[in-house]
Amino acid sequence: MKNRKIEIFILISMVAIVAVGILGIYIINNVSDKKNNQKKSVIIPEIEFPVSMGGANDELIFENKIDEKNIKNKDIIDEVLIVSNTQLEKKREEVKKAFDMQSIDITETEDAEIYRTEDSTLLLYNNGSYMYRNNNKEDKEIHLTDDSCIEIAENFLKENGLLPDEFSYSGIGYDTLTDLSHPEDEIIIAKQIYFHRNIDNIEVDGNSKIYVSIDSNGEISEAYSAYRDVDNRVSVNEVIELEEAVDKVLNSKGFIAVEENADKVVLENVEIIYWEDSAEFSTNSTIQPVYKITGKSYQGETVIGEFEAIESAVR
Repeated sequence: MKNRKIEIFILISMVAIVAVGILGIYIINNVSDKKNNQKKSVIIPEIEFPVSMGGANDELIFENKIDEKNIKNKDIIDEVLIVSNTQLEKKREEVKKAFDMQSIDITETEDAEIYRTEDSTLLLYNNGSYMYRNNNKEDKEIHLTDDSCIEIAENFLKENGLLPDEFSYSGIGYDTLTDLSHPEDEIIIAKQIYFHRNIDNIEVDGNSKIYVSIDSNGEISEAYSAYRDVDNRVSVNEVIELEEAVDKVLNSKGFIAVEENADKVVLENVEIIYWEDSAEFSTNSTIQPVYKITGKSYQGETVIGEFEAIESAVR
């Protein structure tokens, strides 16, 4: 009887060992699969930067004072965000409802759906961006304060679900009207309220933005939105080193903004930010990390303004 109990104990122990072994293999494989999924690579499309601004030319003298040990946000440099249109139909319904364009005949083009009434036009682009315009806007002077216009714009967007949490107020612009015979009598007829995107508290540059224009009656005369939802994050095949990015700046490549009449630029700081291209006709499917290199523009020994360059950080 005693031997029988020993045999049963040994059998149970063996079963337990096998079970633990199988569980261990499963856990290892599962962790491995998760790691592989996180490290999945993707082909990175080359960024088509806009035309450089200001006095970027081959005669500029560059002085590099960047401390390579102080690259801000360096931890995001090896990750690309994949964007998608998974919420496209939901977004379109929200936009149509916001501008009261739900029961309107539409015209379909290769790039967009166009909704028209006698008073307004709404374009819903295939990539999720949209543009609205009131065709009967009056060119009257606006007397609303900047703060009032900001409040009107924010309330309109939030109430209609058109202002994601990643967007915040970033500035104001003015639509002016000038009498050519009396140019000193320029008046403001509308105010554009701009909202820009931050992802995980990282600046998003490019053409990702939302803006709303407020007319003299406090009504929405124009609205524009260009952004796409982040669907996934993937690691990159290759990170471009800072030295290569700076070399592109020295050769006036990428996007460069420098003051007119500048003859010298001093590079001082660098950070990693995101670049998004979600303009109306864009088919780009990524938000990429880029180098944002900043400094000062000089004329002789006098500082005449700022300097900024954007260069790709991955490929």
